[in-house]
Formats: sequence, C-alpha cells, structure tokens
Amino acid sequence: MAISDADAPVANFDFTSGALRGSHVVLYPACLVHRGRDRLETIPISAIAALRIGFQRELRAIRWGVALLAIALIVFALSGPLASLAGVDMTEAVGKYDVGCPRCRATPCAC
Repeated sequence: MAISDADAPVANFDFTSGALRGSHVVLYPACLVHRGRDRLETIPISAIAALRIGFQRELRAIRWGVALLAIALIVFALSGPLASLAGVDMTEAVGKYDVGCPRCRATPCAC
C-alpha cells in the first residue's frame, strides 16, 4: 500500500521525558495521531480549537556550546603568539591565500 502526498505526515514528535515519555505524536494533513504504549488517540484537525506550542532549552547542550566556543577563542588567541615563537611569519603564511587556494587558485577551493 503506497502513501500518497495527501496522506504523508507533516510533522512528528517523540516524547522523551515527562508523563508522556515513550509516546509520540504525528501530524497528518487531516488529523493528529497520538500513539502511546497502551493508547491510540486520533483527533481530526477540524476538532482542534486552539493550540499552544512551547520550546524548552537544553541547558546541557548550551553549556557544551559555550565551553567549545571559549576553547576555540582561546586557541585562536594563542595561535599568533605560538606562531611567532615557532618562527612563522603570519603575514607571509596568510598572504599565500590572497589569490584563493594555493594549489588550484580558486575561491572557494575546487581541489
């Protein structure tokens, strides 16, 4: 049995925490289907009078992003002094990329 575009799901969401953990919601063009461990609920879209959507931040992911950004900034800040200690002329090193890629001369690189 093939699914036509009219029957294809528009969106879906899996509940990973809370009272509805382990269930999921699928939005079809004509109805909203909630499947759980012991229940199946189908609601026609025409029966929905109001809908509220909330977004929840994942603080752990935000902290990891901030930490990785801080590490990248520290590495960037130390790259100049470390290059001068190693005897690398930064203007010469960066200057070879003025015309694009040193090998294929294209910007962006086509190698």
